[in-house]
Amino acid sequence: APDTLQINKSVTFSIGMENNSDSLIHLSGELQVSADWQKYLFKHDIKLEAGQKTFKLSTVRIPITAKSGLFPIIYRVSDLSGKTTDSLLLRVRIPVQKDYEIEAMKIPSYTLSGDSLHCEFFIKNKSNMSIQIKSLPLNHQMIKNNPSFNETLGINQEKKLSFTLFMNSDIYQSQALYISLPVQILYENGDKETHFINFSSQIVPIIYNQKDIYNQLNLSLSTQNRYNRDEYNDSYSLRGDSWLDTGRKNRISFNYSANDMKSELFNKDSRSSVVFQNPHTQFTYGDTGLNLISSKLPGHYGKGSNLSINSRYLYMNLGYVQDLDTYENHYGISLSSRPWRYTSHSFSHTFSENSDLYISVIENQIRINRYLDFDTELAHSYNTLEDKNVLSYDVRWSPSFNRFQLNSRYFFMPKNFLNSGAQKSSMNHVLRFNALSRSFNLFFDQESYQIDQKFRQNEQRYALNINLIKSLFTQIDYKHTNNQYSNSQTNSRELSNNWTYNESFGKLKTDYAASYKYTHSDQSADQFSQSYRSAISYPINRIHLVSASLQFSSQNSTYSRTYINSISSGIAINSLFGQKFSSSLSISNQFYLHQHTELRSNISNSLLWRISDEWNISINSGLSADNQSIYWFTGAGLSCNLSIPLQERRDLLYLKGSLFDQNQNAIERKIIKLNQNLAITNQKGDFIFPSLRPGTYQLDIPDEGDYVFSPALPLTINIKADSLQNIRFIRYPSASIEGTVKLYKPVSNWYLQKEPEFVEAEAYAGLVITAIQGNQIQTTVSDKRGHFKFNQLTSGIWLLKVEQSTLPKNFIPEWTETAIELKSAEHKIISLQLKEKLKKVIIKKIGE
Repeated sequence: APDTLQINKSVTFSIGMENNSDSLIHLSGELQVSADWQKYLFKHDIKLEAGQKTFKLSTVRIPITAKSGLFPIIYRVSDLSGKTTDSLLLRVRIPVQKDYEIEAMKIPSYTLSGDSLHCEFFIKNKSNMSIQIKSLPLNHQMIKNNPSFNETLGINQEKKLSFTLFMNSDIYQSQALYISLPVQILYENGDKETHFINFSSQIVPIIYNQKDIYNQLNLSLSTQNRYNRDEYNDSYSLRGDSWLDTGRKNRISFNYSANDMKSELFNKDSRSSVVFQNPHTQFTYGDTGLNLISSKLPGHYGKGSNLSINSRYLYMNLGYVQDLDTYENHYGISLSSRPWRYTSHSFSHTFSENSDLYISVIENQIRINRYLDFDTELAHSYNTLEDKNVLSYDVRWSPSFNRFQLNSRYFFMPKNFLNSGAQKSSMNHVLRFNALSRSFNLFFDQESYQIDQKFRQNEQRYALNINLIKSLFTQIDYKHTNNQYSNSQTNSRELSNNWTYNESFGKLKTDYAASYKYTHSDQSADQFSQSYRSAISYPINRIHLVSASLQFSSQNSTYSRTYINSISSGIAINSLFGQKFSSSLSISNQFYLHQHTELRSNISNSLLWRISDEWNISINSGLSADNQSIYWFTGAGLSCNLSIPLQERRDLLYLKGSLFDQNQNAIERKIIKLNQNLAITNQKGDFIFPSLRPGTYQLDIPDEGDYVFSPALPLTINIKADSLQNIRFIRYPSASIEGTVKLYKPVSNWYLQKEPEFVEAEAYAGLVITAIQGNQIQTTVSDKRGHFKFNQLTSGIWLLKVEQSTLPKNFIPEWTETAIELKSAEHKIISLQLKEKLKKVIIKKIGE
C-alpha cells in the first residue's frame, strides 16, 4: 500500500496468505482503520488447504473530513474462537491540505445613497484542519463603517456569512461602487492567508421629487444678530437653486451673504456668486478661486469667472480672479486626461497680471493593478525679468505586495522657485503591514525649510501606529527638530503617545481618547502635557437623542513650576415633535484652572418648523458668557420650494408611472430603469421620466428581489409624439426553485457487491437547466458548488429541463425533465444526481 493517502480518494489493499501446515485451516480476517474512514469488503472468511495460497482485497475510502497525521492500518487474522493468530501493521500518512472556497453572493445592481447594503458570501473549508475567517479593516470613501465578523469552520464545514455596509449620503451623482473586502484566513497549524472578496454595485443619489413637468426653485434666507461688548452687527445670506429643464440636466444656483456692521448693505466683505452647471460643464461668476489641479501653484481668490469642462477622458478648468485688495488679475488653466485606467496626465499653468513669474506643473501617474502606484510631478517657474528657469520636483511611489504596502515621497523646491527666498525639501515614508492579527503603520518623515541665510529648520519624525484590537488604536511619535538662526541654534525633542477607543453597548455609543506629550528643548524648560476625552450618546426613544462629552487637559513646565489645566464638558439633546417641529439644545462649558480661573459657558437652541412641504422656518438663539462679559445672538431662516411650470409643449414626451404592492400600499425609494435613464419612486409610489424622444424603450425594475410584477417585466414601451403615458405596476411575492447538482461515483470493487453502491464525489458546475411556464422561460447554469436557482417565478406548474449536451461524459442524470408545482411565495429545494455509468466487468476463476 502507498505510504501516503489522499483525502476524498479510495485505496485497495491486497493481502496475501499461505497455509504452511499439513492440514486445512479455517480463519477470519478483518481490516481495522480509523473509525471515521469508510471501509468496504473488510471482513473475510478464509479456508485454505495445506500448501494453498490466496489473496484478499479490502478497500478504504479516505473522507474529506479526515485529519492530517500518521495513522495505523492493521489487518488481523483470527481463528474460529476469535483468538488473534497473526497481524499486519502499516503506518500511512495523510498530508496537510490547505484549501478553501469563497464565493461572493451578488448584491443589488443599484444602491441608494445613504442606505444600507446587505452583503453575503459563502465559504467552505476544504482543508483537513479547522480554519478561522476574520474581517480586516475596509477603508472606502463611500462607506461609513467597517464590517466585523470572526468565524471558525471545522473540516468540510461551510457557512454563509453576512454583513451590512452603510453608504454615505453625500453622493450627488450616480457612480460605480467597487468593494474589495480583505479577510484573513487563519489555519489551525498557524498559517495565514489574506483573501479579497469583491462586490460591485451602482450608487444612485436620492433625487425623486420631480413633479410631472414642473420645476422647483429652492430659496433659503437666513439672518443672524449678535451683540458682544457694546457691539451689534447683523449678517444675512440668500441662497437658491433651480433646474432649468424637465430632464434635470441643467442647473443654476446663486448665493449672497453680507455683514452690515458698518451700516453698509454692500461692501467689500460681501460675497456673491452664480453657478451654472450641466453633466459636463460648470460656469461660476462672482466670488471664486482658481481651481488648479496641483498644490504647487499659489492659490488666488477674488471676484472673477471660472469654467470647467469634463468628459470621460478629459477634464479642463480655466478662469481668472481679481484680488479685491490689490485689484490685480490672476489667470490659470488646468488640463487632466485619463486615457486608460492605469495612467493619468495633468498640466496646470498660472500667471498674474503685474508679476514677472509664470508657473507650470506637469504630473504623470502610472498604476499597475494594485501592486504599484507611481506619481511624478514636475513644477517649472519662469522669471521674465531675470530670464531664469527654475524646476522643482515631487515623486511618489507606492509598491504593494501581499500584506505589505510602502508609500514614499520625495519633494524639493529651490528657494528661487517663487522668488521668496524660501527653500523646502521633504522625504516621507510609510510602511503598512499586517502581522499577529494586527495592523501596523510605520512612519518616517524628514522636512527641511530654509530662508536665505537667516533661518534653517530640519525636522525628523518617527511614528508607529498599531491597531491593538478592533476598536483600540495607539500611536507613538518621536520628533527631533533643529532650528538654526543667524547667530543661534536650538534643538528640541518631542515624544508623544495617543490612544483612541470606540465601543458600542447596544444603543449606547462611547468614544474615549487620551494623549501624552513630553518636550525637551535646549533653550527652554521641559514640558509635559496630557489630555483625556470621553463622549457618549444614547437615543432615549425614537424622537430624543442625548449625547454628552467630558474633556480634561493639563500642561506643566518643570522649570517654572506652573500648571495650566482645563476641563470642558458638553451635552446635546435632539428632539422631534410630530412631523412639523424639531428642536436641538446644546450646553457646553470650559473651565480653566491656573492663576486666573476662568469659566466660559455656551447655551444654544435651534427650532425648525415645517409649515408645509414647500415652506420651512428655522430659529436659533444662544447665550455665551465668560468672566468679563455676556453676549447673545439670535437668528432666523426661511426656506421655500416653489414649483414653477416650465413651458408646456405639445411635442413634449414623458412617461409617468406608479408602483404598489398587492395590498395597494405605495412602494417608496424603488429604482426604475428606462433604457439607461433612472428614476426613483417617491412617497406616493410615483415616478416620472421627462423629456423623452420618440422611440422604443425597455422598462425594468432592477433587483426585484423575491417579487414579480404585473404587468410582467421587462416591459417594452413604444413612445410616440404627444405621448403622455401612465403605467401602474403591482408587486406580488414570487416563488423560487433552488437546487444542487452533484456527481456520484461507484465505490471501488463495486462489481463484487450484489447492489453497486454510489458515493457522492463532487459538485458539478456548468449544467444548463431551463424552467418553462407558457411564454415565460428562464435558464440558469450550476455554479462551482453545483448550486442553481430560479427567482421571480409566478405560481403554477413549471417544467424543468436538463440540457443534455452539458452533461459530463459517462454520467446519467436522475431526470431530464420534471414538473414542479409552485404556490405564491413558495420556495422549493430540489437535487439532481448525476451517476457515473457502470463499466462491464468479467470475473474469471483461474485454477482450482
